[in-house]
Amino acid sequence: IDPARELSVVFSGGRGYHIHLTSLVMRSWKSAERRELVDYVCGTGLSPQVLLAGENRPDRGWRLRLKQAIQTTLMTIRALPPDEQIRMLSSVKGVSTSGAADFLKRLDTIIHSIQNGMFDVCNHDRVILAMFADSTSLLSQQIRERAALADEPVTTDIKRLIRHPSSLHGGSGFLVTPLQVREIDDFDPLIDAVVFSERPVRVDSSFEVTMPILGNHYSIGKGINTVPEALAVFLCSRGIAEFNGGES
Repeated sequence: IDPARELSVVFSGGRGYHIHLTSLVMRSWKSAERRELVDYVCGTGLSPQVLLAGENRPDRGWRLRLKQAIQTTLMTIRALPPDEQIRMLSSVKGVSTSGAADFLKRLDTIIHSIQNGMFDVCNHDRVILAMFADSTSLLSQQIRERAALADEPVTTDIKRLIRHPSSLHGGSGFLVTPLQVREIDDFDPLIDAVVFSERPVRVDSSFEVTMPILGNHYSIGKGINTVPEALAVFLCSRGIAEFNGGES
């Protein structure tokens, strides 16, 4: 895939972003192929034996992220007080208190090895492999922090229609906004995707709510409120309020 020509980003108008991949080779993909892609970006089912093998392979993608997760985890463990080290390691499924103590004896050697690029040592350490397998371990948490948050049911469902760029999202009133990848960091949906005005209108709110929009912060009480048109559209689209008329 050529990201410059075959990848684009679109703010969905709601809670996330759509990644459009237009490569011809992907148009025949079914749910199974899409599932593999989602599993990869979400870091599901990673194999350390595969990703960490080979010292001369380039560090990129999940190989790089996995190495970073391991380094952060081991350095965090080393910085803890001894009793906390034992407690954390022995809480990992399959690691006993004595196994934790043995691991701590070789921890500095393992850290020295990975600092010299020899991550394959992790594939032969029982405690590190146990941390990989335990979804509640510190290492698994570090891996999740480096993963994307994808809408898995939507991504794998080939029968859904994607929301059209430059249309309005019916649940927010925001613009479905096409973006260049370089624009994502500076994009603020609560400003840049707002298409309605600041003209004052009245809404009848079902409950109290606070919300920023168009660079301002609004507190709405239960009952009749005067708010900017853009905020009124959002509140009504969400079912929070009902339109009560424009200001005279």
